[in-house]
Amino acid sequence: MNRNTMNRRAILVRSSATATALASLPWLALPAYSTALAEGGAVAAPANPRVGATAPMLMGKTMDKQGFDLANNSKNVRLVSFWATWCPTCRVEMPEFRKAHEKWAKQGFDLVTVAIDKKLDDVMAYDSIIERTVPVTQRFSKLWRGATDHKDDFGPVLSTPTSYLIDRKQKVVGVFKGRVNEAQWAQVEREVNKRA
Repeated sequence: MNRNTMNRRAILVRSSATATALASLPWLALPAYSTALAEGGAVAAPANPRVGATAPMLMGKTMDKQGFDLANNSKNVRLVSFWATWCPTCRVEMPEFRKAHEKWAKQGFDLVTVAIDKKLDDVMAYDSIIERTVPVTQRFSKLWRGATDHKDDFGPVLSTPTSYLIDRKQKVVGVFKGRVNEAQWAQVEREVNKRA
């Protein structure tokens, strides 16, 4: 066996072990992908959507037990944000999300957050505070990625928060890593103000 063959085998073994270890991390939170890797399967994780891509699939039940499908209300502009209760930047950003939702909801804007926490109890504890303190006009769709009925094609979440802006034509027009900044909010507003 030559040196190149030995190096390729070593890389494959390390890559497989790394992929299995990464699949168990909560911020990757892809249940089907994680299960397949843990069972020794060879399932490719979906790629993260890029600007110009068609909007990925996202469906399941919201935290208030309502059915949700991103494909519904497809004439609306949507901001889908993956976040976690343990992420300080995510928690700081939530009041901005609530204000944006309240400001643009009647203009065809949907805000959707997907919690990637490992434990539902953590998400429920946060949500119970919000339910007691936030006006109804500032509430938006919230899902938990760990739910058995949750399905999405957004790929692994490698940083929180990560948000995807989807236009009225079902195209990803923005990918925001970290807190949504002023220029990105301006982009959201331009999309909301465009008419289909």
